[in-house]
Amino acid sequence: MVVGASPGDAVFDQALLIRDALVSWGCASEIYACHLHPSLEHLIPHYTRYRANPDDIVLFHYSLGSELSAFVAGLRCQVVMIYHNVTPPEYLASVSQELARLAEQGRRELPEFRDQVVLALAVSEFNLLDLRAAGYTNTGVLPIVLDESLYEVEPNPDLMCRYGDDAVNLLFVGRIAPNKRQDELLKVFYYYHKAFEPNSRLFLVGKTPDPAKRYLDQLQGMVRYLGLEDSVVFSGHVSFQDMVSYYRLANVFVCMSEHEGFGKPLIESMYFGLPIVAYAATAVPYTLGDAGVLVHDRDHPLIAALVDELVTDDALRSCIIAGQREQFQIYRQATMLCSLRQYLASLLPELA
Repeated sequence: MVVGASPGDAVFDQALLIRDALVSWGCASEIYACHLHPSLEHLIPHYTRYRANPDDIVLFHYSLGSELSAFVAGLRCQVVMIYHNVTPPEYLASVSQELARLAEQGRRELPEFRDQVVLALAVSEFNLLDLRAAGYTNTGVLPIVLDESLYEVEPNPDLMCRYGDDAVNLLFVGRIAPNKRQDELLKVFYYYHKAFEPNSRLFLVGKTPDPAKRYLDQLQGMVRYLGLEDSVVFSGHVSFQDMVSYYRLANVFVCMSEHEGFGKPLIESMYFGLPIVAYAATAVPYTLGDAGVLVHDRDHPLIAALVDELVTDDALRSCIIAGQREQFQIYRQATMLCSLRQYLASLLPELA
């Protein structure tokens, strides 16, 4: 069960992979969701249609407070939690009091499931700390992975033609939100664009949820103030093909996010051989491991210089990419599904 089911959402994508794996292992499996994207309403049942049997095992993808929590709490069957982290409400209060309330609810209610949940799996070592602090004892880590076959799509020829020139393209993928700190990224790009490579662009790829439109306005005002109107691209919501195109067009992935429960775009960048510079906050160091370039201070000129090194120093770039490819092995689909099967074998003997 998931709170929200939207195409391309990391939580929903993982739920799909797990469902398909369980079916292939001979286990009947279905996804139920609380909030459904219109394109999925005829494919994914609403959670209220679920009727529990005592022998059922419910995989509860937990990422936000919602009405689904009370529903799961009332089930009389085994529950396995897959914890995707809950954004701290202080990051959401400035854009939506309702989202902040749901985040606060999600954090408050997390410990309340510990007597019902027979196994709690976190998508990162960072999230595992939350589970242990909430009193969960039977825990493990089940990372988000990529369905690599999906990323073999041909890029959008129009985008490749529009931006496939000799400019240096920096990229960040993620929804427009205060915790993603696109404002900090704009400062880094300003120094890079002015001091190192005026023929450069910044792609900010990701949708703007309605509650974050005020933050988007602030970012666009900042772009105008810095004189970067012709060099910063706000993509808005994009198709999967377009997202792949932006990865293929980019030279460096730069992340200044202040809160990540995992950071799926980091492993997407690893997959595409795109060197990463990232602020070492929350789950980011756990996801990157020894790969990429981690920065511990918001020294914008210094980070801009690091970006320039990755663009101009071929030996350094190759070294960073090689390290990322090695780290990527733990995020391969086969590796995750093997771990999942081992975790569930204690509950489903037929998987042993």
